[in-house]
Amino acid sequence: MRFDDAGEIYQSSLDAYPSQAAEGDANGAALVLARGDAVAGFQSTDMVGRWLNPDGSKMTDWILLTGDDSSPMWLRALIGGGVAVRQDDRWRMVVPAGHGASDPPDWLSSRTATDLHVIRGNRGYAFTTTSGEEVEVLTPIGKSCGKFPAGGSHVQIGGDGTVISISGTCKRTVWPRLLGVR
Repeated sequence: MRFDDAGEIYQSSLDAYPSQAAEGDANGAALVLARGDAVAGFQSTDMVGRWLNPDGSKMTDWILLTGDDSSPMWLRALIGGGVAVRQDDRWRMVVPAGHGASDPPDWLSSRTATDLHVIRGNRGYAFTTTSGEEVEVLTPIGKSCGKFPAGGSHVQIGGDGTVISISGTCKRTVWPRLLGVR
């Protein structure tokens, strides 16, 4: 199921249950992951994906992404469309909308133990470290614009660019719309 900007819902039948993860890209397409044993014709160790169009119709058939589904995958939207896929602490692949997996660009694969966020209204990226100590801001083509300390042990970036640093169990530091559209 997916909600659009107006709050409408569509539902798409995927021929695989359960799905493992899903992410919408910058153009409204969505990549849904499933284990190979949930989809006919694939091995139990495969991780497969299927692209859906913005209206929920199927864009592709199931595509083999990797033969190693031993650890969870995290999907993050990319500026211009498609998604990046992290497994363990490494960005292992990018999956352009409507296509299969390819190697990630160097600027992405070189940043291990990070999470990726689209910021500034699709005009940049921010990487947060798993230790939560800093945030790095990049251009859409991966050029670093610099880093800043965020403090805390965990950092989140909201859809409006708000940076939230969490320290311990009680302290939260919030920078409203720090990385939002300007």
